[in-house]
Amino acid sequence: MKCPEYLQAFEDWLLDHNRAEKTIRNATGDMVRVMKTRKIGSRGDLLLWLRDRRRDGALNVTMNHYIRSINLYCEFRGWEKFPYAPERKDLKVKLVSDEEREKIFASFSGYTGKRDRAIAALIFACGLRIGEVWNLTFSSLDGDILHVIGKGQKKRDVYFPPEARAALKDYLSVRLPTDPNYLFTVQNGRMKYDYIRQRVPRIAGKAGVKFNNHKARHTFATGLLRDGVSIYSVSKLLGHADVSTTAVYAHLDQSEAIEEEKRKSKRRFFLMEAEI
Repeated sequence: MKCPEYLQAFEDWLLDHNRAEKTIRNATGDMVRVMKTRKIGSRGDLLLWLRDRRRDGALNVTMNHYIRSINLYCEFRGWEKFPYAPERKDLKVKLVSDEEREKIFASFSGYTGKRDRAIAALIFACGLRIGEVWNLTFSSLDGDILHVIGKGQKKRDVYFPPEARAALKDYLSVRLPTDPNYLFTVQNGRMKYDYIRQRVPRIAGKAGVKFNNHKARHTFATGLLRDGVSIYSVSKLLGHADVSTTAVYAHLDQSEAIEEEKRKSKRRFFLMEAEI
């Protein structure tokens, strides 16, 4: 039985077991994403997919979102469920420093370098997930706006800044025309998801930078928050259904928050003295 047939049977099973509409939507949407990137014939295949997400830098809260859907699928197939990861509310998000980012971008060279630079620019400057970069087509491009297809096939628009547009334009000048729609290609057609997922971390590793793709999204989101963009706007740009997810992905660490409050408190004190 092929995966799409299993998915239809899975959806029917969820309906028969009176699962909530949101649960059915999330579970089937997540399993579509899983099966797009890996053939699932056993529980072991699901384990490998989860390990890939962990290597990508997914936080425990994100891993548990996937595990909830995968465990429903395991129940449907009669497989053993996966344990959930412990969620820490005080988790400090790791960011990419300016120096590390410069090292990564300085390491791109040649034809593949132009392509990899464009991929890196999209995740750093637009905050895109790797799957969203992989799904970009020529119809996604609309001046300084990118039309993005995110998790659950949800569509959103994000700002496409000049530096990212320049990097993509440079890549498109040497792009292999082996697929008429998708932006990122190799000699035999559209670039595979796993290949695009591994490119920037591999280049970063050669440059001596410990990097995963989620770090770039963390850095993008945290930079917006530090610049005064509201958490609700950042949530929309990242494609988060729940603003609480944004609070986990992008937050000022506790020591920085204390220092910021100290500066504000000192300024308030001087203002009060001036008024007296």
